[in-house]
Amino acid sequence: MDPQQRLALELGWEALEDAGIAPDSVGGTPAGVYVGAISDDYATLLRRNGPQGITRHMFTGIQRGVIANRLSYSLGLRGPSMTVDCGQSSSLVAVHLAVDSLRRGESSLVLAGGVHLNLAPESTLAVERFGGLSPTPAASPSMRVPTASSAARVARSSSSSPSPGPWPTATASTASSTVRPSTTTARARPWRSRTPTPSAR
Repeated sequence: MDPQQRLALELGWEALEDAGIAPDSVGGTPAGVYVGAISDDYATLLRRNGPQGITRHMFTGIQRGVIANRLSYSLGLRGPSMTVDCGQSSSLVAVHLAVDSLRRGESSLVLAGGVHLNLAPESTLAVERFGGLSPTPAASPSMRVPTASSAARVARSSSSSPSPGPWPTATASTASSTVRPSTTTARARPWRSRTPTPSAR
């Protein structure tokens, strides 16, 4: 299973705990899940094994669109469940859609956020050659919109040498939540076990 799915499970559970909601109390409710995700490096790694590496768990285990569904299924939620991919704004758009779902009364509560893991070197190399990595070790608090001339300069740069890009980037795994308050307590996380179970795959 893509570790991004496992990370979403853990962070979603923690978000409910932080809100004072017992995760096992939301099953069957119209609760929604919106997760921003733009990459699936784990799938890239698994496909290197060729046809002999394909198992019955791969179809759902490596699909980026299943990240939100995995959390909804595990918690028994009956509201909207969507993985959003719209580039670097994926998490922001996921939160926007979650708030809209609450306002329209479509969901009683929502879990919203984003997940991203850099696991395959090809992904980072592609961003670097595009010019999307910061030329300095420090990340900037804001991003500058690239111009046509800077994009052309990046496109002309040699692939054998680093090309300073106009925007910084960072590797991060984040999750945020928009949930209703409650005074109930949460139980232990079932997927924290070191032994894989069928429900955690």
